[in-house]
Amino acid sequence: MYDEFHSCMKTKNNVSIRLSGDSLGVKLTYVRHQGTLFAECESDSAIFVQSRDCNFIHGFYPTTVVKIANKCSLKIFDEQWFRKLLGDCSIRGFDASYELTKMTIIRMSFVKGWGAEYQRKDATSTPCWIEIHLHAPLTVY
Repeated sequence: MYDEFHSCMKTKNNVSIRLSGDSLGVKLTYVRHQGTLFAECESDSAIFVQSRDCNFIHGFYPTTVVKIANKCSLKIFDEQWFRKLLGDCSIRGFDASYELTKMTIIRMSFVKGWGAEYQRKDATSTPCWIEIHLHAPLTVY
């Protein structure tokens, strides 16, 4: 499911991916398990995540930013849940299905958070951030 992500991180065959930012002390591991993607924070500082898929599952507002504390993990994408939503939206037409593409974009920042509760209103306002696009969940099998 995440082959594009694995290859862009140069670890195509590995189950987990580790990102390290030595200057920030950032240590983040992605773990894929049975169609589910988890982010694990191994940093001294928190990591902040905006995942519409995760937010939908938990009943949060779509743009909610979740803080992952040190030694904690968060399910950031669930392929089975997404496939169910995609199937439900397919009968409502193109616009409803297209709107789901936003659920395959995950934003993360390191050390500093953003959102309604913070001075920074978007991830790009933080000193260090990434945006992950999951393409495989959008493919037709």
